Order: sequence, then C-alpha cells, then structure tokens
Amino acid sequence: MTIEILKFIAQAAIAVIGAFLAAHLSMRRFRAEKWWERKSHTYSELVEALHRMKWYPSEYIDAAIEHRDIPEEDTADYWKKYKEARRSVWKIADSASFLVSPKVNEAIIEMERGIGEARTSDSSFEHAEQEYAAIQKCLEKIKELARQELGVKNA
Repeated sequence: MTIEILKFIAQAAIAVIGAFLAAHLSMRRFRAEKWWERKSHTYSELVEALHRMKWYPSEYIDAAIEHRDIPEEDTADYWKKYKEARRSVWKIADSASFLVSPKVNEAIIEMERGIGEARTSDSSFEHAEQEYAAIQKCLEKIKELARQELGVKNA
C-alpha cells in the first residue's frame, strides 16, 4: 500500500511540476511575442516618420527637375509636415530607446549631421539633394536594423 501512495505522490509531483513548467514557458513565450510586437510597431512608426520627413526635399527636387515652382501654401505645408515628422523621429527614438538597438540613435544622429552639412550647400537644389540623401541613408539603416533585430528575412 505504501508503494501505491508513493507512486501517487510521485505522479502528482510530476503533474504539478509539468503544469508549472508549461505555464512558465507559455508566459515566457507570450512576453517575447509582446516585446517583438512592440519593437515591430516602433520600427514601423520610425520608418513612416522618416518617409514623411523625406517628402519635402523630394518634392523640391522634383519641382526643380521639372522646372516648376511649388506654390507658397504648399511649401509652407510641406515644411510644417517635415518639421512634425522630424520631431516624431526623435520622439520615437527617445521613447523607444529601451526597445530598439542603440544603433538607431546613431543612425539618426548621422542623419542630423548630414542635414546640417546640407545647410552649407551652394544652391537650394544641392541642399535638397543632400538632405534627401541623409534621410534616405538613415531610412535604409533603420530598415536593416529592424530586419536584423526582428529576425525578418528580406521580403
């Protein structure tokens, strides 16, 4: 009879330990998935903000190539959206610094240097080209970091 009791206690202990391990592993996986989702959302927001940011120099370059003027009200609107997007980039990077790679801030700082250097250009067109190139370079770097950190293959 004592052997049967010991078997029962052993089976109960194994069941409890198994249930505990299953719950622990499930919670661990759930947390990992939530972190992945948050990182993914952060990178998506950052890519979107950078895309909005490059719209202004892109429109200026297109207008210059096509030999057309951008109406003043459009210029004011583009400039406003550019500044909003630039603030968004920094806000996202600062608020998500614990979520994403520190290389994200490095890429943004490098972009800001490029934008600063563009201010010394000889012409407005050259300024827009350099600014666009700095933003595009940052955008590509952020997308690459996101692919690496999220474990996403090139799509």
